[in-house]
Amino acid sequence: MVLSEFSMKVFLFILSLFIFQSGYSQDEHAEIKSVINRFFEGMKSADSAMVRKTMTDNPVLMTTFTRKGIPQLQSEELDGLLKAIATPGKPGEVYDERLLSWKILVDDRMASVWTPYAFYIGDNFSHCGVNSFHMYKSADGWKIAGIFDTRRKENCP
Repeated sequence: MVLSEFSMKVFLFILSLFIFQSGYSQDEHAEIKSVINRFFEGMKSADSAMVRKTMTDNPVLMTTFTRKGIPQLQSEELDGLLKAIATPGKPGEVYDERLLSWKILVDDRMASVWTPYAFYIGDNFSHCGVNSFHMYKSADGWKIAGIFDTRRKENCP
């Protein structure tokens, strides 16, 4: 089958759009991952200032878990999170949240990121779950606008 010159131009135009969009998405994904990785680097090093720089002014922080068989939904204030990160407990303890995989969806200045995780305090397993990050692309780049996470001790990877 022979393509007409017009058909070939249309095909090449569509192909170039696909290639451009693919590269753009990979760059966006890399930037988003970098912000989330900095958040966890700050947590692991007890550097609340580093964590704070990854977030918008008023991020929404929510956790869901089950206590005594009853589903719970708990919100957290940013100051409480930053204090917990800066003072992780016993001297020498490290909060180490290990991300197991990534699913990133982007549209314009908004992104959603799904990251299953395992959480350790030092070398001791604490819990697992999934983070759902809500990202916003500000004039300064991607920022965490909210985190909704699950926490459990059973059925962990």
